[in-house]
Amino acid sequence: MFKKEYIFAVLIGLVALILSNAYVFSGLLMPKEGMSFLYRHYVNSQDTYTYVAFIEQSRQGEILYQNLYTSDPQTASLIRPSYVLIGLFANALNISSIAAYHLGRLLFSIPFLVILYIFIGKYFHTSKRRLFTFAIVLSSSGLGYLLSGFWPNSSDTWIPESLTYLMLQDAPHFIFSQFLMLVSFLFFMKGIETKKIFNFFIVSFSLFLLGFEHPYSLFICMVTAFLFGAYFLWKKSISRKTIFWAVGSVFVGGILGCLYQLFELQRNPIFKSWAFPSDSPIPRDYVIGYGLILFFALVGIEVFLKEKKKYQILALSWFAATCMLVYAPVYFQRRMSEGFHIPLSILASEGVIIISIFLSSFMISKAKAIAKYMVACMLAGVLAIGAIMTTAQDVSLVQKDSPENYFYYLLDQEVRAMDYLKSHSTKQDVILSNWFYGNIIPGVTGRKVYLGHKAQTNNFDQKVETVNKFLLNENTQEAYKFLKDNNIKYVFIGKNDTLIKYGFQPQKKPYLQKIFDDSEAKVYRVK
Repeated sequence: MFKKEYIFAVLIGLVALILSNAYVFSGLLMPKEGMSFLYRHYVNSQDTYTYVAFIEQSRQGEILYQNLYTSDPQTASLIRPSYVLIGLFANALNISSIAAYHLGRLLFSIPFLVILYIFIGKYFHTSKRRLFTFAIVLSSSGLGYLLSGFWPNSSDTWIPESLTYLMLQDAPHFIFSQFLMLVSFLFFMKGIETKKIFNFFIVSFSLFLLGFEHPYSLFICMVTAFLFGAYFLWKKSISRKTIFWAVGSVFVGGILGCLYQLFELQRNPIFKSWAFPSDSPIPRDYVIGYGLILFFALVGIEVFLKEKKKYQILALSWFAATCMLVYAPVYFQRRMSEGFHIPLSILASEGVIIISIFLSSFMISKAKAIAKYMVACMLAGVLAIGAIMTTAQDVSLVQKDSPENYFYYLLDQEVRAMDYLKSHSTKQDVILSNWFYGNIIPGVTGRKVYLGHKAQTNNFDQKVETVNKFLLNENTQEAYKFLKDNNIKYVFIGKNDTLIKYGFQPQKKPYLQKIFDDSEAKVYRVK
C-alpha cells in the first residue's frame, strides 16, 4: 500500500511540475524562426532576469553579488546560497544561466514536494486523504482570472509566493524558501515531541539560511511559533521548558537571519533600493485571490478547533500569523503572504470533505459513498480552474510574440549583440539601453546597466528623466560628460528601439563608435 501511495504522489507532483512549466515547454517545442525565447512568463516577468543575473555572476566566478541594475558605485557583498549553487551547477554542465535557472527550479522543486508531502502526512492518516490534500495544495488557485474584468488586482494574478502553483512557476529561491519554512516547522514539532535539542538546532539553522533567501518569511515563522507556544503555555499540555526551547530556536534563527540583512543594508546601501514598499492589496483582492480555497478553509477550521492536536494548532497559528502580518505596519506587507497557501489548502481539504459528505447525504444510501468521492473530486477540479487558466494564458502570450511585436522573445540578432557585449566588455563597464533591453542584459552578460528595473535601478524615475535629456542633448560635451560620469562604456540599440523613436541618433554622435552591427541590433562604444 505504501508503494502504491508513493507512486500516486509522484504522479501528482509530476503533473504539477509539467503544467507549471508549460510556458517553458511551449517555447522549447514551438520555436519561432529568427527569435530566441527568453523563458519567462506573465507573472513576475520583469524580475526573472534579475535572478538570472545572480547565476551569471556565479558562472563568471563571483560568490558575493552586486546589483547589476544600477551604475552606482558598490562593493560585491550580497550572498544568495541558492543562486551560488545553481551557478556552480551551470558551470559544471556548461549551460546558459537561463537554462540553469529553470533547471534549478526543477531541482529545488523535488525536495520541496517531498517535504510538503511529509508535512501533509502529519495531518491525515489515510493515503487517500494525503494524496487528495497534496493535489489540492499543488493545483488550487483563486478566482482572479475569472473575475479580472471586474477586479484586475487579485492577488493570484501577480503575487507568485502567495500560491503554491504560481510559486512552482517562478524563481528558484521562492521554492527553496518555502522548503526551508516547512523544514523548520517539521523539526520544530519533532523537537517538541522528542525533546531532543538537535531538532531545535536544525530549526535555527534552517531559518538562518532562510534569512539569506527571503528574510521576510522569518517573521511568519516567528509569529507562528509565538502563537503556537502561547496557546500551549495557556493549555499547560506541553512543559514550559520544551516550549521555550522550541520557540526560542525559531527566534534565534529568525533574529540571526534578520541581523544579516540589516548588516548587509548598512554595508552596501545600494541594496536599500530593493527594499521598496510592497504593500498588500486591499482585502477584497486577497479574498478573490484565494477564492473558494478560503471558503473551504473556513469550513475546515471548525474541525481543527475541535480536535486541537498539535499539528492542527500549528496550521491555525500559521493561518492567524499570516492574517495579522499581511496588514502589519511594515513596508513589506505583501511578502507576508509567502507560504500561506499551504496551511490554507490543508484546511480547505478538510472543508471539501465536510461539504462532500454533507451533499452526498441527500443521496440514497447505496450512492452516498460514490457521491462523496465524485463531489470531492468535482470541487477539487473547480479549485484548479485558476491554475489551468494561468497556464493557458502563459502559453498563449508566449505564442503571440512576433518579430514585429515581442516581449517574451528577442530577435536572434539582439541576442548576438548581447553575447558580443559579454565577450568584449569588462565587469566594470556600464551599458546604456532602453528599459526593456536593460532588464535582460545583466542576466545574459553579467554586466551592469544604467536602466533596467524599477526597483533595483536606484532612483529609476530620475534616471529615466536624465536619459531622456541625454538622448536629445545637442551639446556634445554635456552628453559625453554624462556617459563618463556614469562609467557608461557601451550603448545597445535593438529593433524599433524606443531610444531611436525618442529622437536619439547614435550614428551622428562624435563620442560614439559603432562596433557591432547585425542589421536589427547595434552596439556603440563610448570613445
